[in-house]
Amino acid sequence: MLTAMAEELAKEWLLTVLDDAPLGSAPLVAGAGLATEGPRICEAVVRALADDGALEAIEQGGSMEGVVARAGSAAGACDPAEISRAVEALRGVVWRAVRRLLPDAPGDDVALLAERLALVTEAIQGAALRDYSRGAGAAWPESLEDYVLEARRSGTAMSLLLVEL
Repeated sequence: MLTAMAEELAKEWLLTVLDDAPLGSAPLVAGAGLATEGPRICEAVVRALADDGALEAIEQGGSMEGVVARAGSAAGACDPAEISRAVEALRGVVWRAVRRLLPDAPGDDVALLAERLALVTEAIQGAALRDYSRGAGAAWPESLEDYVLEARRSGTAMSLLLVEL
């Protein structure tokens, strides 16, 4: 049921990230790709919440790791702390949706869902931090090339600002 809400979850995630960001960061957050990549990330999260195979897919080396690895950068995160906040915002959005759908769930079921979401969130944060580390360690031309290829592959718009000091 939550998988059908992936776009709605992504929208709520975007609004949460925007609300938590300083005003000057709003254009960066809004243009970072959460609107285009968010639904796919949210769908991967929801699937991993319900299925062990889907959880394995988002873990390191899994087929969906690359999708969830973009959770930080798609939210405009520029450092590990911002990545953590973006992933935590995603966790909060998903948790609120789960609680709305299951308002009368028994306490044990709620606790199991919370544990599972923590496991899913940990996998996403790890993937996003690894993605950041690769980007930070790469020379900027290679990193730029990766972003151009990703933009072409996903059909998303990309802009580049070059400032020479």
